[in-house]
Amino acid sequence: MSKGFPALEIEEVSTMEEEQTKHLLVNEDSVDYLKKVDLIDAICQAPDKAARRDAIVDAAKALGKSTRTIKRMIQKVEQIGVATLAVGRKDKGQYLIPKIGKANTYLPLNRDTELFDWLDDQRDAKLCGYITSATGSGLLKACQLYRTQYVKRRGTLLEIPATVIYAEIDQHGGPTDLYCSIMEEIGHPLAHVGILRDLRARVWGTLKGYGVKILIIGNADYLTLEAFNELIDVFTKMRIPVILVGTYYLSDNILERKSLPYVRVHDSFL
Repeated sequence: MSKGFPALEIEEVSTMEEEQTKHLLVNEDSVDYLKKVDLIDAICQAPDKAARRDAIVDAAKALGKSTRTIKRMIQKVEQIGVATLAVGRKDKGQYLIPKIGKANTYLPLNRDTELFDWLDDQRDAKLCGYITSATGSGLLKACQLYRTQYVKRRGTLLEIPATVIYAEIDQHGGPTDLYCSIMEEIGHPLAHVGILRDLRARVWGTLKGYGVKILIIGNADYLTLEAFNELIDVFTKMRIPVILVGTYYLSDNILERKSLPYVRVHDSFL
């Protein structure tokens, strides 16, 4: 039996933005903050050790800091999140953090605790499910944050074991796009090599080798019927619960379809 997470289905974007901004102060050095984000991102996206070393040197020169300081910044970002780059001098007892609307940061909300508990329950009970929310609600970032609580990155690769995999779908696509997104998240060098049969075998083998306990798919609205069936096979044959994350369109127009081709999807995720 599967079930959906109900808490986000009643929240509006404006309400959550108000809750977020209550805890934030505008950082006058937001330009410097964004500069740090860009430089750290370039380091994390480096394709190999040599490129990463060069990117660290470039960041140190650009920020006027030592390479050791840059490495400490990277460690904090990997452990705590990108918002740590915004922390500066205290002003009246409070840290200055840029508004979420002006920077690529995410401030955990009270609702996230309930969401994370639900995800833990789904993982432990080996149950599939779905989560829906309004566009722009921060749901995808919350799922990324959940992943970071269980899995760390070393450069572009996930450290083993990686019990939680969160993959985000960037465009409308079928099984091949799905498997490529999963392999990109893992950092596999052969993420786009081979036909569907090869990708399927590679993903399944990697999920098993990494000790994955739950697979979360963001922007699941974009997936085709064939891709949904691939995810169902992952669950039925590997016993890895799959959580679909998307907008209300996912629950109202895809999972609720009564037509014969979608019966398997409906029964697996609802």
